[in-house]
Amino acid sequence: MAQSIKNVVVIGVSLHSQFGVPSQTSGALLPAFLQRTVSFPQSFIISFFVVFPPQKRSEVAKRSDHHLLSAFSRTARSLIYQAGGNLGPFILSALQKANTAFNISILARQSSTSNFPAGVPVHRTDYSKESLLAIFKDQDAVVSTIATDSLAVQQTIIDAAAEAGVKRFIPSEYGLDTSNPIASDYIPGTKLKQDVHARLRAKESMGMSWTAIIVGLWFDWGMASGFMSWDISNRKVVTYNTGDEHFFGANLARIAEGVVKTLQRPEETKNQFVYVWSHRTTQNEVLAVLKEITGDEWEIERAKTEDATAKGKRLLQEGDGLFGLVNTVLGALFGVPSLSDFKEQAEYWSEKLDLPEEDLEETLRRVVKEVEAKKG
Repeated sequence: MAQSIKNVVVIGVSLHSQFGVPSQTSGALLPAFLQRTVSFPQSFIISFFVVFPPQKRSEVAKRSDHHLLSAFSRTARSLIYQAGGNLGPFILSALQKANTAFNISILARQSSTSNFPAGVPVHRTDYSKESLLAIFKDQDAVVSTIATDSLAVQQTIIDAAAEAGVKRFIPSEYGLDTSNPIASDYIPGTKLKQDVHARLRAKESMGMSWTAIIVGLWFDWGMASGFMSWDISNRKVVTYNTGDEHFFGANLARIAEGVVKTLQRPEETKNQFVYVWSHRTTQNEVLAVLKEITGDEWEIERAKTEDATAKGKRLLQEGDGLFGLVNTVLGALFGVPSLSDFKEQAEYWSEKLDLPEEDLEETLRRVVKEVEAKKG
């Protein structure tokens, strides 16, 4: 019998994103520890800081010499787990606009002070099994966008969802291809995601299916925030290796589309890794388009991915999770094709879900406009 998804819970939604949702990032002073990483623009720390839960934000701030300011269907009922941060609001919005009558609600920690959209039910939880079982009763799907730093609690959520009879679980994935066992060799933090995959497979016998969504880089967010080492405001960039290595990236709105399509097509996406993307490109191609859009020459710094990976692992060993993660992700993005250039899978799912490639110039024009508007 085919699954039907109508009631959806989203986890990880707070309105921080820079792209078309209620709140914006504010200014910040550059912290001293940021200088241990090569050439990241000031905007990067503001944007990346918000992916850490409040208790971690204060911990990170304490390690800085300066004060950081963060402002930062008929298919079934969906619960979005922690629909905050940068991606969650896009998923929430896409579910609301879908031509499927989803019954959407949000899961939030009891102590959360986040503001949530009016009219969307919010379930408060202490993440105890009893609390989660009560919330997940009669829910068809759970969509998690929980921060990487908090993935351990996702194991508890998965256990409760399966026991409560949830039909589909979409874990907090949305990155490089963690279906490849070597991912954790290059990005140690992805071991947590791979543990989640194993946990989900173990729940299949209980009737709960899963879909892990692979996207590569968060493309528009990565360009605007500086995560990819692009400083649009100052026309500077760090390029890795030759700059001609291909990688995949997805705009935040496209990732949200992929979540909706996954829930609308539960049988096609059951117990699989699904690949959602906007662009397959290279650093040099992006640079050429940006030069055309801005009419300016850019200052280019060259770097090697093996250096980024080594630096990232060293920083992780020293307890610097933030920039350890940044460097290891950049090393894998531009230096490990099997994690970032999944062409065959991407083309298959693009056709399967009817999500064609987006226009690179159009995306970059939008990003440049947004960055320049904030600069002004």
